[in-house]
Amino acid sequence: MTVSPPLRLRLDAAALVSNWRWLAARSGAAACGAAIKADGYGLGARPVLERLAAAGCRDFFVTTWAEAGALGALPQGVGLSVLHGVRAEDMVTAIASLARPTLNTVEQVKRWRDAGDAPCDVMVDTGMNRLGLATQHVVGGLLDGLNIDTLMSHLVSADEDVPRNEQQRTAFAALARLIRFAPVLPAKAAKAFRCCSLRGTSSSAETRWLISVSMFRPSSNPPTTCCVA
Repeated sequence: MTVSPPLRLRLDAAALVSNWRWLAARSGAAACGAAIKADGYGLGARPVLERLAAAGCRDFFVTTWAEAGALGALPQGVGLSVLHGVRAEDMVTAIASLARPTLNTVEQVKRWRDAGDAPCDVMVDTGMNRLGLATQHVVGGLLDGLNIDTLMSHLVSADEDVPRNEQQRTAFAALARLIRFAPVLPAKAAKAFRCCSLRGTSSSAETRWLISVSMFRPSSNPPTTCCVA
């Protein structure tokens, strides 16, 4: 006898797309991306990817290389970032993948640099004190010459419009100016220095700075908190 589960989660595709469009409209010139880690937060990573890509989303985030592989082929023009970066045991998979690692540590940066000139994303710490490269590493030139697609940081108080957000924005901009980015072809120039705040939008134009967002936080109606990490 087959017993059906007592609870089900149904994906309201129209609501999902509507949420993304709502956020994208408030992101200004910044790209509005989507975290689809943990199987799209239970909604199904592949269905979410397909629906949001069709709606115009071009930047997606997962946690691990296993999650990246489970997505299958990416739609045309879509980029994928793996937030946990790249371990030694991930290198064969990462080099063969179209996804980019988000480099979070000195060891990851050195490992990726030694493997060649493939694109990567980089996380810098501007106050979260949890994940990302410290200021001294950036100042010391660790990132110089890397083929960086997206430079990102993480807001501490993403749910609130507080002075700390502007402090982090200022710190982030200062770090970005220190990096000697790798030369890029004209076709890549527009994408060579895209920056995002992992988590958080704000009503303030100053703190809407660099946004990559998703729409899976159920407490927001309409969504005012945007969470990637």
